[in-house]
Amino acid sequence: MNSPDLLADLERLIREGKLLSESARDHLDPDFRRWRHESESLVAAIGSFGMTLAGPYKSGGRFYQAGYIGATPAEQRAAFRRDLSDSIIELEFIAKNFGRFDPKPGRDGEVAKAAPLEMPESVTFAWLFRNVPVRIWFSFGALLVAAFLLGVRVANTPLFEQLAQFLGASANGHAP
Repeated sequence: MNSPDLLADLERLIREGKLLSESARDHLDPDFRRWRHESESLVAAIGSFGMTLAGPYKSGGRFYQAGYIGATPAEQRAAFRRDLSDSIIELEFIAKNFGRFDPKPGRDGEVAKAAPLEMPESVTFAWLFRNVPVRIWFSFGALLVAAFLLGVRVANTPLFEQLAQFLGASANGHAP
């Protein structure tokens, strides 16, 4: 599959999405479900060819239905249309800017890829600091804080106090 095929498929999905906006009743409609699967797969395929998308396609994160219990059929339909419209707008933006962010071919027409990260002989904190994303560091810090707070919480329970007394008595050779 080449770039013109991908662009033609994008344009076809945009047309079909607009038709679904009027004909499909809700997120359970089989034609809509096929369209959603095909649009998400196509956008993923574009990325797998090494092309950079002009913008995000967030269809996988949408519910295409009202996010609360007790929504009326009209509210469900409005939520469906809103989410479908957002997906169509994103597909239109991707199609409009298609190829604009294509990677530059390297030797023999191949797409140049980033060099893989080579493992050092020993992993040091300096190496980790330079090569691990900040998001991972924040996650690690949050995990440490959560573990500490959980330990404080458990240490203040009656069960833990009884266990500590039992272990303390056993360590001293006294019967509990």
